[in-house]
Amino acid sequence: MTSLSILTTHGLLLFIGAELIFSLTPGPTVMMISAYGFKQSHIAVAVHHPMVWSVAVFGAAHLIANGSAADVLLFVAFFVWAVVDLFSAYARDRRNAIVYPTPNWGATIGAIVVGVLIWGLLIGGLHLWLFGVSPLAM
Repeated sequence: MTSLSILTTHGLLLFIGAELIFSLTPGPTVMMISAYGFKQSHIAVAVHHPMVWSVAVFGAAHLIANGSAADVLLFVAFFVWAVVDLFSAYARDRRNAIVYPTPNWGATIGAIVVGVLIWGLLIGGLHLWLFGVSPLAM
């Protein structure tokens, strides 16, 4: 494999990673909102632990989009913590026979609307202002 083909392959993987992360990013935002403001949404009731799921998807998506050693260390740590926490939380739920509320469509729509609005703010410049990196930069 020549260095040009390695760079081309790496560039293609970065492009695919950027497209993938852009399509994944509304999910963690909506799940995070479901965890706090809309606990009876279909999302929160279905996954039981939307905050931890949002951290797992956030870590995986950012791992795909970022490749430096520091990024890998940070986002792998988020992802691994979330996966371990999910196993623990689901085991605790089974052990304690947790019963979740009946989902409510109003809460679901509210979580999606507020989550997408916050995601739009992040894409629109809040991410750049907070973290110094634009999520739209290639």
